[in-house]
Amino acid sequence: MPYELWDIATPKLPARSRLYSLAPIGVGSHSVESVTSYLMRLAEAHAVSPGNLVRTEIFPRLAQHPKRLGCAALHSLNGNGPCFVQWVETLQSLTARNDLCSLTLLPWRGILSADGVSRRRRAWCRRCYQERREHQPAVYDSLLWMLAPATACPLHEILLEELCPHCQKCSLPFSSRGRPGFCSHCDGWLGSDLPVPLSDEPGSNLELRVHTARQIGDLLSFGATQSRPVCSNLRDNIRRAIADWAHGNRLLFCRAAGISDRTLTDWLTGRVLPSLPLLIRLAQNLRVPVKRMLIGELAVSGELWIHAGMAVQAEQTKLTIRRVAARQQFEHAVTRNSMWKLSLGERAAARAEVKTAMETALQEDVPKSVRDIFRSHGYRHCVMGRYWFPDLYAAIQLKRRRRFERYKAELERALNETPPPTVTQVAQRLGVSINSICRAFPALYRQLLLRRPDRRRFEVANTADALKKAFEDAPASLVQLAARLHRNPDKLRLILPELCADLRRRYISHQSMERWKIDLIYEKHVRQAIDQIIATGKYPSCDRVLSFITQRDPTLTSIYRTTRMLKRIRQETGMTGSPIAELQRPSVATIN
Repeated sequence: MPYELWDIATPKLPARSRLYSLAPIGVGSHSVESVTSYLMRLAEAHAVSPGNLVRTEIFPRLAQHPKRLGCAALHSLNGNGPCFVQWVETLQSLTARNDLCSLTLLPWRGILSADGVSRRRRAWCRRCYQERREHQPAVYDSLLWMLAPATACPLHEILLEELCPHCQKCSLPFSSRGRPGFCSHCDGWLGSDLPVPLSDEPGSNLELRVHTARQIGDLLSFGATQSRPVCSNLRDNIRRAIADWAHGNRLLFCRAAGISDRTLTDWLTGRVLPSLPLLIRLAQNLRVPVKRMLIGELAVSGELWIHAGMAVQAEQTKLTIRRVAARQQFEHAVTRNSMWKLSLGERAAARAEVKTAMETALQEDVPKSVRDIFRSHGYRHCVMGRYWFPDLYAAIQLKRRRRFERYKAELERALNETPPPTVTQVAQRLGVSINSICRAFPALYRQLLLRRPDRRRFEVANTADALKKAFEDAPASLVQLAARLHRNPDKLRLILPELCADLRRRYISHQSMERWKIDLIYEKHVRQAIDQIIATGKYPSCDRVLSFITQRDPTLTSIYRTTRMLKRIRQETGMTGSPIAELQRPSVATIN
């Protein structure tokens, strides 16, 4: 019978996810989506704000809570930092997906450092936004845009933008009310298909920036396609390059690569992981692709190897030229042992030139030293100045010593001031460095340093007086008062906690009173609107009430306050159903 062929066993259904199993966009390509963009799209799919999604779904499930939970601290969520690994794991468990690590730099964890990678400000390409809006199912932010070393779009070869064209404000990579493609401040569309002018800034080097962005895109696409951790060959490539290109000269290799010897030592010993910006600088200076330098094995006989060796040798040639030029920067070698090489005319000309320069310097308030006078005229040594013109030499030395009297007088005057100035301020008055004051008068220098607590007590007293005067003015927040006084509000809370607490309570009370006054105004207008709308036989919905009160007073545009007052009035009057139905419902006496 055909019924025997039926399979009546219960089918095995896949596990259900708590959140939508939203598919990420661009996995395996250089334009792969960032995890912050995925979070905003996931929140939009659930019709909630990204901030509510993070607070209600992700944050309660974290095993270790971060110290600072804010949108500004989530800019590194796209990187490979250890503190955000659990975020991606939690998001994968909520969406039942296992490919969300490709939306971050986590595939490169253990190979690249997390420092200096994530961008703190949101950046985008306006043409990419416009094309994704027209030709793709959703608008999203690329992971490439979230990395600080990438400053250009490799597809359209234009610089990334950070300012909204409508409100001229910067946005965060992840905002509590953000959407991909729209400004988080004014909600304006950031895409455009208009031609973008090339950067005219000096040193912009658009071609180099585009090349750097393409190399970073290759790293992102390669890391997303690997099913197991990526292995790094950077140490082996660097060791072989030092041995072959620089012939074992590590300092020469560091100069050619544009990194310090300390950084190179940390990379080779494994003490510090290489950062992406420094790795890009090394690859650009050596003319080697970042991907080949990091994960590939450079062939000794390859073309890249030969060109990189030529770059190192070119640096060696530049260094040699600079050293030769440093040796030949002096035109004359005037010493007692070399005077016999000069003719009588050359000696007379040298003596006249030096005498004129020393007489000119002697007329200044603080003359140059004899050594500087000789060096400025192309002489290597200044020993002949003491023998040629002993009187001028002694006069210059005596006048130079008198400057210490001015230093001493200024330091003694600073010690008697109230409040005493800092050493930096005294040095600026004299027009010298702090080390000059310290070497000339170390005792006075230490006395001025010991008066630092007096200066701090004076500043704290003046700040306290200024804050006390603030009670006489209109209430303001501590941040506003600190900006007026050019102080840090956090430091004010530490040094003057009671005064800051009183100012805060005063400001909160003032704000509460202002909100109460505004609520009274809204309540009055909402009651009038409800009575007049019901009188016309219509239901007093929030839109009708808001439209009514806005026509009477254009400043009353708050949907939140209107809705809150409308709910309160409904609860007070017991208005549960539709007032129109209650008005149109016939009474019992009428039916009878």
